[in-house]
Amino acid sequence: MQRSAAGELDDVLAVVAPVRQGLTDVMRTASRKTAEYTVVAPLVVGAELAGADPALVEVLRTAGRSLGVAFQLGDDILGTFGDERTTGKSIRSDLAQGKVTALVVLARRTSAWPEVAAHLGDPDASPDDARRVRAALERTGVRADLEDLVVHYAEHGLRLLDDPAVPPALRAALEPHARSVVARAR
Repeated sequence: MQRSAAGELDDVLAVVAPVRQGLTDVMRTASRKTAEYTVVAPLVVGAELAGADPALVEVLRTAGRSLGVAFQLGDDILGTFGDERTTGKSIRSDLAQGKVTALVVLARRTSAWPEVAAHLGDPDASPDDARRVRAALERTGVRADLEDLVVHYAEHGLRLLDDPAVPPALRAALEPHARSVVARAR
């Protein structure tokens, strides 16, 4: 729970007291925040309540972190490119709030950055502004790069579940969920 709280604090501070965050910082926040409460905690608590061996609990904790990071990165994609009717979230909100997502960090290295920087943290960013930012992120490959990171983290989590401590039935039950993380980001 402390890791989740620390991750949430990192996320909030990145907006209210911006420091130039790098990809490592964004990944650490995703690991501490979303991964811990969305994936790790349910896996670990469920395993412990079922009386799982400590080796299995540790594999689930490690795999859950990787899968949770993939989930958060996918959420970052949906926060900019998603269907608002499906996500229930404005695709302008991350931009308007000045959230330093992985998309923002990756954009800094590309020609998309001037377009992103012009509207990052602008509460009055219009739908056209957001459309131009999305187009720049697509044109420069930023979105594709982040989709690749989602796949990387999800596959890493799945590989960790190949550990002999993980019963085959448990891995089989978790695999569709891990694969859905990738599917929702595309």
